[in-house]
Amino acid sequence: MKDRQFTLLNLLGLSSGLACSFLIYLWIVDELKVDKYNAKDAQLYQVLENINTENGIRTITGTAGLLGKALAEETPKIEYSASVLPSSWFPFKGVITEGETHLKADAQYVSAHYFDIFSVDIMKGSKAKFFEGTSSVMISDEFAQKLFHTNENAVGKMVKWDQSEFGGVFQISGVFKKPPSTATEKFDLIFNYALVLERRPNLLNYTNSDPSTFVLLKKGVNLAALNIQIKDFPAQKNPQAKQTIFLTKFSDRYLHGNYENGAQVGGRIVYVH
Repeated sequence: MKDRQFTLLNLLGLSSGLACSFLIYLWIVDELKVDKYNAKDAQLYQVLENINTENGIRTITGTAGLLGKALAEETPKIEYSASVLPSSWFPFKGVITEGETHLKADAQYVSAHYFDIFSVDIMKGSKAKFFEGTSSVMISDEFAQKLFHTNENAVGKMVKWDQSEFGGVFQISGVFKKPPSTATEKFDLIFNYALVLERRPNLLNYTNSDPSTFVLLKKGVNLAALNIQIKDFPAQKNPQAKQTIFLTKFSDRYLHGNYENGAQVGGRIVYVH
């Protein structure tokens, strides 16, 4: 009461400090939650490639088009695998058309066991029917609302899709709940990965590195031993292959995504620390 200005200055300083600390805390909590939304997170891994170059080893997320299927068939410790051409692979969004409405959208192309690995809430439609052919598409509830102003009657409707060589007319076979805000990969549409293999036949071999490959390991698997076992898998399929592969935990890739000379050396976790 005797020195109001001094008291006010202290209160403002204390309040600002507490507010900043609270905001930092919220940011850290949010960062630590990224990509941890899958029910089987503890068993979910991504395949990365190490490629030998004249400047050292380069680590990439792209893998051969048939790698996922072959890994699951030939590695008993892997329960499921999925090949995914993610939305981030495309430099531009695609355009979906319904009547006179044209909207830009992010799409990803997934293989048959994608829904056995990742937690995707299918609100309407059938996953089994979706994979029966290459002319079906699943649409997020939020995007259906934008396109039709409702997501109640979207299933069965026909839409036109334009994106690189993967365009065409597709029938909506399901509506899924949009990925959570903590997901690094955001997408509005899901297409059958078989469409990618159909339109890009060069992926039907082991000389490419385009789609991402994800696996669900069986419980109790020794990761270090499995990585040794599968390291030279590409060379077994293609004797001229210069790359090796290894598994890394899917939900670690956001915070621990930096690699130097084939070894993990940090990432956004540095800012969190």
